[in-house]
Amino acid sequence: MSQEQNECALPAEGCGANDSQCTLCCLPQGQKARVSHVGGPNRCRLMELGFTKGTEVEVARKAAFGGPLEIRLRSYRLSLRREEAEEIRVLTP
Repeated sequence: MSQEQNECALPAEGCGANDSQCTLCCLPQGQKARVSHVGGPNRCRLMELGFTKGTEVEVARKAAFGGPLEIRLRSYRLSLRREEAEEIRVLTP
């Protein structure tokens, strides 16, 4: 298990590279942030879904036991696997 996978289970203050940047799966429920980087094998798909630099996102719900996250962005909601959410870096206000 990589370090980033471990970070996902931690609260927002312990997950990122610094105080204002972390991965999408590290954000607590209800927290808003802006996308700063999208990576991983599904990068193109995620960008087509609207995860582009500067887009405001919010973690609407988190499933228990490592399940998917419900994310609000633009004018809709979608569910992402935690592995996909780990590839999205966000900046918190």
